[in-house]
Amino acid sequence: MSGKQLPVHNTQSSRKCGSCTACCVTLEIPELSKGRNTECIHLKKRRGCGIYNERPSACRGFSCLWADRYLPSSLRPDRSGLMAYFVEHAELGPSILVTELRPGVISRSSQTKNKILSLSRQQNKPVIFVEHESEQASIAIPE
Repeated sequence: MSGKQLPVHNTQSSRKCGSCTACCVTLEIPELSKGRNTECIHLKKRRGCGIYNERPSACRGFSCLWADRYLPSSLRPDRSGLMAYFVEHAELGPSILVTELRPGVISRSSQTKNKILSLSRQQNKPVIFVEHESEQASIAIPE
């Protein structure tokens, strides 16, 4: 699959992240020279972001679909093992990107996958599922 996925930012999250730091690992943050799926050097165990007040705009403006209440509380990223967020895909346009935080989460839970597919239909956006280890992607287009 070609095309760069860029997070679409929302500055007003409805839920508080609490101890969830999935985005601090999953997202690529060019301003910090941080690659995808690598822990941010500023992440402090049980304390969150060590540069919270000075964090880059990519971090400041990001919120996942759980934080924005598009997904049920059971799908909080650190607990569910997946993180979903809106992206602007070069070929697909506005899409939902779902990244596994732990291997096999999407394939093991049809209920979780169905919740994501339901959101895809409601939002009329394709969903891109990315496997944790292989980073292979599959795409589902809403009917």
